[in-house]
Amino acid sequence: MEVFIVILCLLMLIGLGVRAWRAWGHEQKRTAALAVLAHELGLEFFTGADAPFVGPWSSYYLFEQGRSKTFANVMYGKVEGVEAAIFDYSYITGNGKNRYHHHQTVVCLRSADLHLPFFALRPEGIFHKLGQLFGYQDIDFVTHAEFSRKYLLRGQAEEAVRVTFNAEFLSFLESTTGLSLDGGNDRFLYYQYNKRSTPSEVRQALFDALQVLVHLRVVRQA
Repeated sequence: MEVFIVILCLLMLIGLGVRAWRAWGHEQKRTAALAVLAHELGLEFFTGADAPFVGPWSSYYLFEQGRSKTFANVMYGKVEGVEAAIFDYSYITGNGKNRYHHHQTVVCLRSADLHLPFFALRPEGIFHKLGQLFGYQDIDFVTHAEFSRKYLLRGQAEEAVRVTFNAEFLSFLESTTGLSLDGGNDRFLYYQYNKRSTPSEVRQALFDALQVLVHLRVVRQA
C-alpha cells in the first residue's frame, strides 16, 4: 500500500512537472512571436516592465484592481505618429480557494491631441444592472439604447464624459463586442477583460485602438 502511494505521488509530481514545462514552452513561443511582431510594427520589445512608456497608471480603472501586478511582452514606440505601447498585464484578486489570476493584452495610445476626462468603459453584466438599483453609476444614452444595453460607462465628470462619447463614437461602439476602454488626460487603454490576445490578434487590436483614437481626436478638436 505504501509503495502504491509513493508511486502515485511520483506520478503526480511528474505530471505537474510536464504541465509546467509545457506552459513554460508555450510562454517562450509566445514571447518570441510577439518580439517578431514588434519588429514588423517598428516597435521596441521588452520582456518586462522596463519599457519607458509603462506607468504611471494610478488613475486608470484596470490598474486599480487587484495586487501582484505585472507587465510582460511590452512593445513600445510610435505607430502612425502616435506613442504606443502593447503589453500583457496580469494581477491577482481574492485569496485561498477564491484566488484568481487575471491576464489581458492591453493597447495604450498616447497623443498630445487628447485631453480626456477619466472614464472606464466595460461590458455590462447582470451584477452591474442590479447595482444600478442601489445607485451604482452607469452613464446611459437614450439615443443609443444598444450601447447602453451592452456597456457600462462610468466617470467622475459625467458631463465631460457625455461630450466625449458623442453620437458617432457611440454608433461605432455599438458595432463592437466585449470591449474595455480606460481613458484620461492624453492616453487611453484598449483591451478585452481577462483575455490575452494571440500574436495574430494583437495586430488587429492595435488597428482597432487606432480607430478609437480617430473618434476621440474628433471630440478633442471640436
